[in-house]
Amino acid sequence: MKFFKEQAIGFGTGLVLGIAWGVLSAMLEENGLIDAPSGLWSVVAMIISIILHIIFHELGHLEAGLLSGYEFSSFRIGNLIWIRENGKIKLKKFSLKGTAGQCLMIPPEGKGYDYPVVLYNLGGILSNMIASVIVAVLAIFLRSGEMLTFPLVGIYSIITNGIPMKMQGIANDGMNVKCLKKEPLAMQSFDCQLRSNALLMQGVRLKDMPEQWFYIPENSDFNDVNTGSLVYMQIARILDRCEFSLAREQIQWALNHVKGMLGLHKNELKCELIFCNIMLGQYEEAEKLYEYEMKKYITATGNWLSRARLMYAYYLLVEKDNEKAETELKLFHRIKKTSPNIGEIESEAELLDLLSCQKTKNNTDMS
Repeated sequence: MKFFKEQAIGFGTGLVLGIAWGVLSAMLEENGLIDAPSGLWSVVAMIISIILHIIFHELGHLEAGLLSGYEFSSFRIGNLIWIRENGKIKLKKFSLKGTAGQCLMIPPEGKGYDYPVVLYNLGGILSNMIASVIVAVLAIFLRSGEMLTFPLVGIYSIITNGIPMKMQGIANDGMNVKCLKKEPLAMQSFDCQLRSNALLMQGVRLKDMPEQWFYIPENSDFNDVNTGSLVYMQIARILDRCEFSLAREQIQWALNHVKGMLGLHKNELKCELIFCNIMLGQYEEAEKLYEYEMKKYITATGNWLSRARLMYAYYLLVEKDNEKAETELKLFHRIKKTSPNIGEIESEAELLDLLSCQKTKNNTDMS
């Protein structure tokens, strides 16, 4: 139901704005304020407007973060991501399903969880709003009907990012602010995600990060999205320690009891459940879990290191298809060259080594 609600909001907003744009442009044209928009150029203007609003949105987060005392960590548009590595800004590649861009920063030090969060989270919406107003004025001044598509896209971006909800399993800006102002563990979860992301890009692995970042009090509400995020990260640390039996147990518990977990995190845990079963020699169980919905998700995230590692393991040990396994291995090394998370690369490389050991063990047992 939540998925259809999100789709309805997006479609409904687009439909209403489309009708409003048509009525408004007709009125402005009738009163001689703009020239009639061309169908072809309106389409081109729409595409350009979408791209520009994505860029302005992320730049808004960046500027708002800097004004709030944050430090730069990463800036992504599409699958192009700029990160700070060894004091230099470098271009890498990474994409996240459900997002067209993302600006992640490092919170101010020495203040615990007592630092500003609202401006940073709403900076993208404010940037879209300011840019839309400026271009709307220019559109009237230049009598350009095509330019009116820019504020139209801006309003769509403001509404879909501002109304608290999860889009394709990911919390939008409005949802982040709502949770940060309301939920007890929200600031800890927010802080943990930003700091751990920054350290991963500097080459630190999850298992080596401070344990208190991931601590969840016993009386926590597991219907809360922030608690769910911390549970997910706790399990990721267990996997980074290669404790596959414990990880499988925790994943199964989380999928059954942590109702507030983001859809993205649930799908990632389902992928890791398949992997844990493979590493524990439970190949039939891994095969059962690799069903239609998971295949769709795995295909959609096929350009991730962890996904190439999973499918390498699946083809190597479950299907015993060395040709497909080799293809995934080559893909893994290709993705590794442009991956922004050095800590993740080291972790994934260790898992590949363990897979080689598992294959050798299986061949020894069969001989």
